[in-house]
Amino acid sequence: MREPSATVARMFAAQPRVAWFNGAGFTTELVSFDDSARLWPDLAPWRLSVAELTRTGPFSPVPGVTRSFCPVGGDVVLRVDGRETRVGELEVLTFDGGADTALVELLRACHAVNLMSRDDARDQVSMRHDRGPASGAGLAVIALEGDRRFDVLAPPDDVAVPRLRIERSAQA
Repeated sequence: MREPSATVARMFAAQPRVAWFNGAGFTTELVSFDDSARLWPDLAPWRLSVAELTRTGPFSPVPGVTRSFCPVGGDVVLRVDGRETRVGELEVLTFDGGADTALVELLRACHAVNLMSRDDARDQVSMRHDRGPASGAGLAVIALEGDRRFDVLAPPDDVAVPRLRIERSAQA
């Protein structure tokens, strides 16, 4: 595995908000597909963003990606291809990005960290809530400080705050 030649450091507050493809909300991109392809060319390209969840409604379909979704600041209920699933705060739900998906229950406005990994023959990445000690296995980390700060840092083991770890997926 080739380590990144540069440190990924994106301050959430400094990144622009952009409208979702379906126009129903906003997201802030922290790592683009191009960024990840440049830094980790042996992995399938991936994108990391933080969405503002302010109302229920459909997700934009994104065929050809595996999507991981993690609410921060509240619990939500998603319907993915007709099946409803409660996703608790800091839980990660992974599903097909092309699935018919909707946010069907939102008790209060919150955010969701979204990891999209392109379906590819190369290794994939995954996301998990990291409560344990530093492991040296991460590619990047999102530092969670309150509900308004989602800073991306690498190497990830230098961060001693609640965090979501982006790492190479376990191979079967």
